[in-house]
Amino acid sequence: MIGKHLAGKEDKVFDKISVSFPCFNDWYRDNEIQVDCEDDFTSTFKTTKNRKNPKKIQLNEKTTLTLNGYSGSYHINRHSRCLYEESYIALENTEKSKLFDLLVDIGWFKDFYSFTAMTAMPFSEIYLYNNDDYDIVDDIHYPPNPVRLIFETEEKFEIKDKFSFHHFLFDFKKIENNFSAIMEKWYEKKEKSEPIIQQLIYSVTYRRFIKSSDFLFVIQAIDGYYCRFIDSEEKKLGTILGNLYEIYKDVQIVCKNKPALNQVIDSRHYYSHLVPDGKKENVCKGWDLYSLAERLKPLLISCILTLIGFENEGINEFLSKYYERNGNNFLKSN
Repeated sequence: MIGKHLAGKEDKVFDKISVSFPCFNDWYRDNEIQVDCEDDFTSTFKTTKNRKNPKKIQLNEKTTLTLNGYSGSYHINRHSRCLYEESYIALENTEKSKLFDLLVDIGWFKDFYSFTAMTAMPFSEIYLYNNDDYDIVDDIHYPPNPVRLIFETEEKFEIKDKFSFHHFLFDFKKIENNFSAIMEKWYEKKEKSEPIIQQLIYSVTYRRFIKSSDFLFVIQAIDGYYCRFIDSEEKKLGTILGNLYEIYKDVQIVCKNKPALNQVIDSRHYYSHLVPDGKKENVCKGWDLYSLAERLKPLLISCILTLIGFENEGINEFLSKYYERNGNNFLKSN
């Protein structure tokens, strides 16, 4: 931590945390930098150098979530000038908070961003603020001094992995009108949905190898969603899957890729309970198991979208466009 000393981890000294993520400028774009092409030889680049119009969401009585950003420019050398735009998100409490509590709360937005990106997204930078720690010069009160947190992230993300805008399931513009309601539901259902969200993020994050646990993460998350949010009494996997596919029968990518349920059930038992070979006749292995997991993922994504307030019409639009842009050799899209 640069700029502050804590006597202990229980110290309540911070009011606010601000973070950024890889590719966040692509997700939250406010067109601060503008380009006007007057003719083939003349282009004008404009930047306001101001903060964007912040988007504030009151999560509860004491917590506010704010999407914001800024743009500006600087000289690289006497021949070159760089224009830049940065987006970030901040979480602020009305009372002093522990460092760990702020990290947990902002981490839940990180999971939301990872869900929209369909891959595990790490923090890029983390800054903390104490509203009582500010400078006064010539009777002018300056903003609180930022405290930079140095951290090691578990997620591995590199720009060379060629993540681009089309990889997002949706961006801020797609949900701008409902963003407050979505965030309120996301944070409200945190305790019950967190394990399911984590399993989904793990399952959709690209890996250069496959294993049987990839399938188990998907089917356990689907099972968990149904039991926690639809019917906690139902224990039969076949009934759970049948009911969910009926719910999402008008989501094209889901219904067109419905797997053989006996394969899902037998594979779940085989890999969960280490059933001996031959005891379950419909077990999938190798690429067949990977294909089975891929066909179940649109169903799981649909469940999470329902959880935060989307209707089937919106879910169908998001998933159709997402798989059309990104493709998947294991799924039928038409």
